[in-house]
Amino acid sequence: MSPQYTVVGTSFSTYVRFILMALEHLKADYVLKPTEFRSEELSKVSPFGKMPVLLVEGREKPMIETEVMRVFLDHQFPSNGLTPKGIEQQLQSTLWMSLHRDQVFPGLIIDVLIKVYMLTKYEGKTEEEAGAAVAEPLKRVLTVILPYLEGLLKETSTNGDYLVGDSLTWADLLLYPAFHTAFNTPLAEQLKAAAPGLFAWYSNIAKLEIAKKTNFP
Repeated sequence: MSPQYTVVGTSFSTYVRFILMALEHLKADYVLKPTEFRSEELSKVSPFGKMPVLLVEGREKPMIETEVMRVFLDHQFPSNGLTPKGIEQQLQSTLWMSLHRDQVFPGLIIDVLIKVYMLTKYEGKTEEEAGAAVAEPLKRVLTVILPYLEGLLKETSTNGDYLVGDSLTWADLLLYPAFHTAFNTPLAEQLKAAAPGLFAWYSNIAKLEIAKKTNFP
């Protein structure tokens, strides 16, 4: 019998890991179909070459965009607990997810971490040379983005273990893969120093089985 859900993508992608963590939490019947970026196989189901793509048994059209997948899974598993019941905490969770999309992913992942990776792996730059190349975007991460998130965590988290309230939400699942990547790079110590509260939050989520099962090696 085929699985109900098939995730097309690579676990190297933080967005793929977001959906994998959700499916693990929901105890859904799923399988990961490993696919590389820009592959012909991915282009057949993703018009823009983005991953993940979610294939759902009984649905003819592949599902693209993680926000669409989140809404769909929320509907399929109405008692999942990932969406807070109260409006204020729903707004807080949505704020964290919006900040990931508009600040964390472009500012930290793309402008800093991926650029450093590309420079060192494919252009032969040293870590020092790559660090100099991302000095300006890294400064913004350390002095603008992370301090704001640190302050927000104090406002929205009950005890620092979860981003919103005292239980796991969609926001934790979305931001964890990005910070798992960030806190396992040569820049980790600078990031930890700028965001000790976020590092403590990350460390708590990292202990969960859904994180251990879906971390990129």
